[in-house]
Amino acid sequence: MRQATTVAVEPTCVDAEHGPVNAAILATTLQAFPQQPLIMAGAGAHLTAVREILGPAGAGVEWREMDLPPRHMPPSRERRKLEARLWQGVFSNIVNGDTRRFLSLSSSESNLLPMKFRLWTRPSIAAVSVLHSVVGNLMASRQRKLEWWAIPPPHLRWVVLSRHIQQRVAALFPAIASRLCVLPHPLLPQAQPDPESAPVDTERVVFTFPGVATPEKGFADFCRLAESAAGIRSAKFVLAGRLSEAVPDNLLRFVEMPHSPKERMDRPSYQAALQRATYLVCPFRRDAYEFTASGSILDALIHQKPL
Repeated sequence: MRQATTVAVEPTCVDAEHGPVNAAILATTLQAFPQQPLIMAGAGAHLTAVREILGPAGAGVEWREMDLPPRHMPPSRERRKLEARLWQGVFSNIVNGDTRRFLSLSSSESNLLPMKFRLWTRPSIAAVSVLHSVVGNLMASRQRKLEWWAIPPPHLRWVVLSRHIQQRVAALFPAIASRLCVLPHPLLPQAQPDPESAPVDTERVVFTFPGVATPEKGFADFCRLAESAAGIRSAKFVLAGRLSEAVPDNLLRFVEMPHSPKERMDRPSYQAALQRATYLVCPFRRDAYEFTASGSILDALIHQKPL
């Protein structure tokens, strides 16, 4: 008898971003459906990051590398073509007659519509789409449109990562309230920090910006703060992460980095950088993060750092 297969796809993140949460979702899936095949498809660098976090449990996953559009490529006709081609490849080459569960681990404004179109043709598949920052984009008055708010396939449910997000969206759009599920931001035990691995810097006050530096996270504000404190020798400003494509290198004049600005930081190095911090600084824009469950905030709580 052929076994029911779960297919998980990361269609937007091309590197370590969302690695911990996706690893935890895969671990949960493996526990919920033991001995059943699980396929994870995504960009090569992202798959590497997720496997690194999963550890030995990753042996139970079949990994499929695929090409994705650039992470911060603006919405355009060309991007829509790339997104449509991506989902065509997923449903032609990965999803098959044995697939019974489908997980889209993130979404963008341009990939929701082609994903839903493909799911309409596969009514026997139980489908879930995890919504991160795309919720905030779609909640903007000019973005309440076809990609999400139009009637989705009856077997598709949306997952958000906090009760606040679910309640706010359901209150504004009661017609989709029954489709909204809450998954508390998942975390694997191996993501917990080791306090002995990197002692806190006792000679200087270390202000650390955690995660990928983007305009939405207010990284320019962090850099301006670092510049204003440039004459204070007891203060140090550190980026524990990397620069997104949307942030120029010249912002780093007063910010230290333990590695190349565009280079992925592995999880142990990232945890060590957070452990050495005195404060974690997250000047996130409210319009971008009211509807986003930030992994950086979760990291601050895990490491017991003032925020």
